[in-house]
Amino acid sequence: MNVIDKHISGFEQNSYIAELYKLGFKPQEVHKILYEKFEPYFENKKHLDEYIFTPLPSIVETFISITESEEERKLLSEILSIFRSALKKDSQKCIKAFKNWDNDIFRGISQSVSILNLDRDRSKMSLEDFAKDCFEYVGNFIEVIINAYLRLIFQHVSIIKGNSKKFEYIKALDLGVIINSIINEKILKEIVNPSPWNIPLNQWRNIAQHYKYDINNNVILCKYGKFPKEKEIKIFKMELWLLVNKLAKIQGILKVAHHLFILDNKNKYGSILPHQREKLRKESKILDIFSAISFQGFHFVNYSIKHNKTKFILKDLTYDQSKNRQMQILNFLYPIWHNFRTKYLEIEYQNYENKPIFIVKTNTELNQNIFRESLQIGELKMKDLLDAIDMTFYSKN
Repeated sequence: MNVIDKHISGFEQNSYIAELYKLGFKPQEVHKILYEKFEPYFENKKHLDEYIFTPLPSIVETFISITESEEERKLLSEILSIFRSALKKDSQKCIKAFKNWDNDIFRGISQSVSILNLDRDRSKMSLEDFAKDCFEYVGNFIEVIINAYLRLIFQHVSIIKGNSKKFEYIKALDLGVIINSIINEKILKEIVNPSPWNIPLNQWRNIAQHYKYDINNNVILCKYGKFPKEKEIKIFKMELWLLVNKLAKIQGILKVAHHLFILDNKNKYGSILPHQREKLRKESKILDIFSAISFQGFHFVNYSIKHNKTKFILKDLTYDQSKNRQMQILNFLYPIWHNFRTKYLEIEYQNYENKPIFIVKTNTELNQNIFRESLQIGELKMKDLLDAIDMTFYSKN
């Protein structure tokens, strides 16, 4: 099961947003609840107003999970504080640092999709296979995804201290140097040196990438550090699984902090916004659309993206069966086209009982007054959308 299918299958059972809608909250009430949760993390409230519908929905579920843990909330606030302090110290260098690490961070986001797509059921694996599979995940996750965020933080710490390091210098440093520097600053301990093991992330990466572990009597014996000061630690199967989950949490905190800071400072960053579509894989774009749709109270039931046609099947999570509510799905046509650029678009609407009500179809090439790159969201009118579509209602029987 790929990453998209996992999100679809688990959404109604695991989603905070879906739970609110199932409890009977209306879209505007859900938006108000989420606005109030995001508000303490924005210094510029006008940017929260602007981005509450997009692209903030793409991080809602991770953000909610973080804010439910006091420890994770503190880590999120600590990272944001580092970024903001660097911005106040030297805004130009802060901006340049984000620009410099942009490619590496987006490459990591893309690679994370591959890692998640290759994830598998480990319940029936032998301990040997389980350890090999999990350490492969650990090594890749630290090196490919978490690495760039830590270097970005390192650079911001250097800006704050007044001895700013150049991008090329930081990129050439060993990850161990980056992490030890952060540890010496006595910040972000649970990010770079997570408990209960208190082993730095670069050492976990080395254990994984250099296969520095053995299995003996159902115990995983790991070795780290350089000879002759090499150290050992014994962990059990569930501890290794705990490490895998902790890394996912760390990545989520880093990603959300990065996302929030950029959106909060959009006026300073200009085009440096975290929706550089050309750098994202198709799966990432689908997940972003999925998040925006679910934010409005619709469940992403199924999808098909082919060379010239994109089709989404959406289920209404609310009990509102009014015409105005149903017409809201037309607002998804442009963002779907903007992401996938297919000639034909189709959206099927189902009510909360999973009953198909109607299907909307459009030919984007015949309606370039709407489906064009330069369109501003404020220009999009419901009348234009209605003129551009064919809507077919299903039989009531």
